[in-house]
Amino acid sequence: MSEPMCRVVDWDATSRDPALVAQIDEIFWQTSARTLAPGPERDAFRERWLGRYMRGGGDVVLLAMAATPDTIAGYLVGAL
Repeated sequence: MSEPMCRVVDWDATSRDPALVAQIDEIFWQTSARTLAPGPERDAFRERWLGRYMRGGGDVVLLAMAATPDTIAGYLVGAL
């Protein structure tokens, strides 16, 4: 059997390393339908669609970790 291409990890189970946050942000903005200049509107958009989930509580962030160490292939966010 071949090695899996990625593994799913709960954000709460990570060290919440700033390098991981940077990768999540990069994916977020690359896949966003909106292009916003840096500033309050951009910050509010990120907070609404990503930031609040990353704070935890009843929300869930799952990371698809690539086979390459410390590399995020994607993520899924949601509220329970």
